[in-house]
Amino acid sequence: MNTNPGIGLMSMVVAATIAVLSGPLAAQEIQRAALSPSELDRINQLTFPQLLLATLTVSRDLKDHDKYHCVYDPSLGPMVCDHMNTTSGQYEDFYQSTMSSCEKSELCEGASLGIAAWDYMVSDKRICKHLITGSCAKEVLNEQDVRQELLDLLQLKRRTVY
Repeated sequence: MNTNPGIGLMSMVVAATIAVLSGPLAAQEIQRAALSPSELDRINQLTFPQLLLATLTVSRDLKDHDKYHCVYDPSLGPMVCDHMNTTSGQYEDFYQSTMSSCEKSELCEGASLGIAAWDYMVSDKRICKHLITGSCAKEVLNEQDVRQELLDLLQLKRRTVY
């Protein structure tokens, strides 16, 4: 039996993708799109970093179907993600801040470019000032928010036909 919940979740994501790709869901199969108690248990066992990785992976897989997904494109320059209440939005803001190394005048007081992504997401402070407002405040994500987002994304993935 696999005791690593991260590997089990990734297996579940792969299995759900294969099932979706195999054809349209019949009415009885839609009922099976709900997560099983075993799957819910594995998701509940994920550590916060594993949870973030799983959520970002599923969100990325659904980027054309998930209206809350943000992607930072360095060739387009700095941009604002309007979805800071999502794991993807928070990660893209973190990525953009740490990859662009915002000028000292744009760096929020006390911010560190060496912060871990999960520490950034649970913080109420940005690394770089908001591009439009200049604010250093941001939404905070907690483990429960991210876990619920992952559950919602997995259910969306199972209902979505590619």
